This record gives sequence, structure tokens and C-alpha cells, in this order.
Amino acid sequence: MTPYYHDEYVTIYHGDCRDVLPTLDKVDLVLTDPPYPTAHLEYGNKGLSEVATLDIPQVWFWAGNAEFPFPYKSVSVWDKQVGIDANFELIYSFKWKGIHHLFQRHFINSTVAAQFIGDTFNEHPSQKPIHLMKDILLKCPEGTVLDPFMGSGTTLRAAKDLNKKAIGIEIEERYCEIAAKRMSQLAMAL
Repeated sequence: MTPYYHDEYVTIYHGDCRDVLPTLDKVDLVLTDPPYPTAHLEYGNKGLSEVATLDIPQVWFWAGNAEFPFPYKSVSVWDKQVGIDANFELIYSFKWKGIHHLFQRHFINSTVAAQFIGDTFNEHPSQKPIHLMKDILLKCPEGTVLDPFMGSGTTLRAAKDLNKKAIGIEIEERYCEIAAKRMSQLAMAL
């Protein structure tokens, strides 16, 4: 499969993760924020089981009002301090020892909110703060990071800023374009 974007650290694929996953080389970690079934009914559970069956450490963001569908080792709380429908999200880790921390970071839902925490709003309704993703990546095993539900590419940007290799997959092309632009920017300060 031809990448939508590629540089020395990051590769982005535009497509359904169920089609792209079988074409990938080995990855070492999944860090992702899949569409929540209670908020994005149009996506349903597309690709969730295929990703969950990968036998590597995984960290998933999940809505606090929906049951997590897979066995997990630990759950952490991301205290967004603000947000739509909830001011927290859960972070599930499985297939490894896990993350056992409460993360406090503001939710990015507008340009003003992003400026408040020194980040950039990239028009994705569930964008995560880059510093939060860096914090998580620093607690995770080394190796290539996979985000099969990439959105605007925050996981990939955080990985690139930390000099880690990352692969992102996104079904909506407009978010692939946003993520590719983010990857072509100079590295952000740690």
C-alpha cells in the first residue's frame, strides 16, 4: 500500500485500518484514540477487534460513559478539566504492565483552548494535547508506535518530537492532510 505521507520518522496511510494492518511491518506499541461507539455511531466497531488482537503493548483512550470491550491490565484517568459530555476520559492499557497515573491536561476543543496550554487546534473533535501524548509515550516501551485511528496526528507528532518512529492510519482524508502538514513542521520543544 502506498503511504499518504512518509518521512524518516512517520508514515501515514489513508484508509480503513482493517485493510492497512495486514500490509504493515512489525510495530511495537499501539497508542490510539478510536472513535467512541457512543459518540460516533457511523463508525461502529470498525477495526477495533483487529487492532486489539495485535500481540503488543496497547494504550487506548476511551469514553468514560462506554464499557471498554476488551480485557485490560490497568486504567488511568485523563482529567481534561473541561470537555464535551465529560471532563475526563479513561486510558486503558493492556498486554503489558500498564500506566498507573492520573493525567491532568486541558481538552483542546478550540483555538482559544489550545493557546491556553500552548498547543494548536487542528479541527479534530477529539484532539489530544501533544504534551499528554508525549507523557504517555515516555512511559511506554521503545520501538515503532502505531495509531490505527490517527485523527489529526497528535500521537505521530508526539512520537516524531521524541525521535520515535510512528505509523498512522486514518479513514478520513481531510485528517490525513492535516496530519501530514503537522509532520512537515519543525520539531516542537519538549
